[in-house]
Amino acid sequence: MDISNKNKEIMVRIICVILAFALWLYVNNIENPTRTFKLSGIPVEIINQDALKDLKLTLLPNQEYTVTLNLEGPTSEVFSAKPSQFRVVADLSAYAVTKGEVLIPVEIVSFPSNINIKNDKFLRVKVYIDDYVEKSVPILPEVKVSTKQGAYTSEPDVKPTNGMVSGPAQYVNNVKYLIAKGEVNNADKDVSVNLPLKAVDADKKEVQHVKIEPSNAMITIPVRKSKFVNINVKTKGILPNGLTLKNIDVTPDKLEVIGDESVLNNISSLDTEPIDLSKIPENGEVEAKIVITEKIKIIGNKNTVLVNIKTAKLAQKSFNIKLSAVGLGEGFSGQLERDTITVVAEAEEKAIASIKEEDFKAEVNASGLTEGVHDIPIKVTSGKQEVRIVNFNPEKVKYTITKK
Repeated sequence: MDISNKNKEIMVRIICVILAFALWLYVNNIENPTRTFKLSGIPVEIINQDALKDLKLTLLPNQEYTVTLNLEGPTSEVFSAKPSQFRVVADLSAYAVTKGEVLIPVEIVSFPSNINIKNDKFLRVKVYIDDYVEKSVPILPEVKVSTKQGAYTSEPDVKPTNGMVSGPAQYVNNVKYLIAKGEVNNADKDVSVNLPLKAVDADKKEVQHVKIEPSNAMITIPVRKSKFVNINVKTKGILPNGLTLKNIDVTPDKLEVIGDESVLNNISSLDTEPIDLSKIPENGEVEAKIVITEKIKIIGNKNTVLVNIKTAKLAQKSFNIKLSAVGLGEGFSGQLERDTITVVAEAEEKAIASIKEEDFKAEVNASGLTEGVHDIPIKVTSGKQEVRIVNFNPEKVKYTITKK
């Protein structure tokens, strides 16, 4: 076939297509014959949903309610019809419903006047229904608070303490808490914030599709000043025989407490509960509880300290101490019944060997006494602080006073 014939054939085909299209336009727009057409995705409006609450039921969320209509009418009308031109409703109050999957008859309320609907008597829409549940759950504050230096937060106050959660059972039953989450910066006094509530499960994951009442909670966070105070170790009882108390160390020796400023101004130290020395071994380390009031709080909730009690073994030794008289008035002379007494002293084992007679003084005081024989008490003292005088013998001595 030559090129000229081929071009003629192409031209013929193009003319045929144009004529066919023109004929189609004529038939559809001029003649406009009756046609049928299926229009899908037409939304269904669910009405009277409150009727379900009377039955303790509710619709599950995230459902799409649509139907497909069989349309009949002029070609130009049925092919140009849109879902928005139709209003289709399903009335939940008109039929008996139960939990689960339910088919509800629908009613076509409005549609284009020049279109007929062929399947309007048999239309149903599928809906899924669950039990309607209400329950009370606690409100948990999760407020991140940063404070200025020397200020600390106490336990927040939540109002209300509980909220009501309602909706489909499969969602409501998963709700464990209502979380009030927020953030406050540079606080130096009490802070109150009104925060929205979020429903969460036991793992703190959000639960959707539930209604929360109230939707917000007021969280009040007390902010208190702090102060460092000393720890005062209290004791009771006495050490076992043969032991002496050398030292008491406490760790830590200071604690930081918070409270109202008026309370902190009157606190300089905290006492421990009394430690029973009669139950302490030669060297003992015990944990002692701090005595605190409701008006203050220890930072870090540390309510105990470590008390290290150091003791030493004691030893006794006897000494013959020279006895002397003092305070005798002028014009008198005196004569003691004896020149020495026996003194029993006690000190640590390591120190007892270094103690000498010269470290003691034994005296009788004759002040105000006149001529005669007198029984005078003896007073014994030691020049060393670590020495304890256990006893001395005799405790009195005869002192004869005569005029010169």
